[in-house]
Amino acid sequence: MQDQPIPARPITAGPLPDRSKSNIIPRAIYVLTAALACLLIIYTVGKAYTTSFTIDESFSYLNIKTFFVRIIHMQHKENLTTISLELNRITGLFSANTHILNSLMMAVSSAIFGDSELSLRLPNLAAHVLFLYYSFKFLRHALPAKAFLLAFIIVNTNPFVLDFFSVARGYGLAISLMMMSLYHLYIYEKDSTHKKAHRKSYIFAMLAVYANFTLFNYYISLLILDGILSFQLSGKSLSGLFKRFREKDKALLAVNIIFMLVTLGLLTLLQKGKQFYVGSGGFFSGSIPSLITDSLYRKSYPVYIFRTIYLCVLSAASILSIGLCTTIYRHHRINGKFIPFILMLFSVLSCWIQHLLCKTPFPESRTGIYLVVLFTVGVVLIFPSENKYWQKTYILSIAFAAVFSVANLYRAVNFKYVLGWELVIRTFPELLSCFEEGRTDITRFEEWKARWKCRLCIHTGYEFCQSTTDSQPSFRAHTIPGYQYHLIFPV
Repeated sequence: MQDQPIPARPITAGPLPDRSKSNIIPRAIYVLTAALACLLIIYTVGKAYTTSFTIDESFSYLNIKTFFVRIIHMQHKENLTTISLELNRITGLFSANTHILNSLMMAVSSAIFGDSELSLRLPNLAAHVLFLYYSFKFLRHALPAKAFLLAFIIVNTNPFVLDFFSVARGYGLAISLMMMSLYHLYIYEKDSTHKKAHRKSYIFAMLAVYANFTLFNYYISLLILDGILSFQLSGKSLSGLFKRFREKDKALLAVNIIFMLVTLGLLTLLQKGKQFYVGSGGFFSGSIPSLITDSLYRKSYPVYIFRTIYLCVLSAASILSIGLCTTIYRHHRINGKFIPFILMLFSVLSCWIQHLLCKTPFPESRTGIYLVVLFTVGVVLIFPSENKYWQKTYILSIAFAAVFSVANLYRAVNFKYVLGWELVIRTFPELLSCFEEGRTDITRFEEWKARWKCRLCIHTGYEFCQSTTDSQPSFRAHTIPGYQYHLIFPV
């Protein structure tokens, strides 16, 4: 009897996830992880319920409510509001403030649950649950048990990131969808026969772009990295690469082409109207410092802490770059654990190219929040699997980072404001006081309006100026056609 042929193993770019007994995560770690996740969800839900609507959320709300209904005039008596609105719908739709997927989900949530801070923020709260779940799955597959919990803490306790799961903006949706895309790309890199994971990595990346257009840099980076992985899997030959290209999912290829054409058209409109996003003129002088400062929640840490973190960020990026180059030189392939860091590098490179060609600003503060997530995940994934000395160094380093991250979150916890709009609650009482005193200090009012710290603007968008409480004076609001800000005057 002839021997049966041994089935060929699927071509893979790396080993399958480690399921050995040494990598089994103890039940106690699962319990602690679940407890931490529940606490974080309680925090974001509580903040979404108690925090007043921000000015940007109000504009998004106003867009979804007036897209089909043209409101020209509203009038109320006895300490109520008079309002005249002339909203340019096209300007509202194609503006940096309109995060398309977020606005659509706000409209759905409004139709189902009504209008309140909590109901309009439900999509981002759901995104937080998905972010926690997929970061858990990603880290569980990529890291050994002794590093998993510490890495989970570091990735999920940044107060700057948590804030955007508590507001009706597209940033929370975008980074959650990006995490889902990252996880499925990692699975595909480990097993190239997993076509569903490959499709999902693209689908979630596309949705992330429409949650926030700054994620277009991530999508472009995904395309480039996928091309490199395809070349790696083709035996590093052009003929093999062409063969794999012909065998690619035709439907996915068509969707990518349509997505690129539509999205580039929208981005061109935004860029021409200087509405792409608010940013910085320098990457090292603006982007990195702003992301570090916001991750510290703009708290009054000593200067040396900020400088130390800045140096640690640059040092970690340098070490990871050297490790990536060494791995490629020795093994002639990309290790899946470098995927988040590579995508971050390509995203930064994309920002530089846009800046040079189109004068687009570098991402700053919340427009660069996805870089914070990519960098954090990229750092915690690089576990040295061979050298025990480096393993101990790694564990001690991320343990210290986890303790600092939790302490930083403890300092930042609040249920009053969201980072970036924190001065609203301070300015509003002052503005009311001026109105009650009958003051007409236009200079101060113009300063407030220019800095978007006037909470009355928020009531204009969110409450439609239908009523005010007894403690608030009457006021008249008018929206200038073609612009996305309000002029508010005491009646």
